[in-house]
Amino acid sequence: MTIAASFSIPPSREPRSELPTALARFRIEGLAAQPVVFGAHSKPETVVISFALYASLLPFLSI
Repeated sequence: MTIAASFSIPPSREPRSELPTALARFRIEGLAAQPVVFGAHSKPETVVISFALYASLLPFLSI
């Protein structure tokens, strides 16, 4: 099983309506919050994660 298979991939237009719910979840759950994964044709293309998780990953990223 690939990592993408563990997420439902909504069409790219759906995350806009899901964003307020995701932001509330990020505030409450922080690092443990489930990311929002979306893309076209059920192909994962983008991930939205909490800022807390992003900040914890920054030292490991080469950007």
